[in-house]
Amino acid sequence: MIHQMQVEADNQRQELDRQMDELRGKAEARASELVLEHERYVADILTQHEKSIYEKTDDLVEKHAAQIADLVRKHDDEMQVGLT
Repeated sequence: MIHQMQVEADNQRQELDRQMDELRGKAEARASELVLEHERYVADILTQHEKSIYEKTDDLVEKHAAQIADLVRKHDDEMQVGLT
């Protein structure tokens, strides 16, 4: 009887060990998936941030170019007034 109980306990222990190994494998796989998702998320945010910076830089360059063009026009107008 004791031997049979020991065999049953060993079988249950083996089954629990198998289930635990299976769960560990699933947890590790999910953790790997989450790491990949996080890396993609960070890369996407960095790309969006970089794009935003370039767009803002382009806007600033365009505004600055317009200001310079306006200053040149005003200077040319003043030179024309001075020459007449």
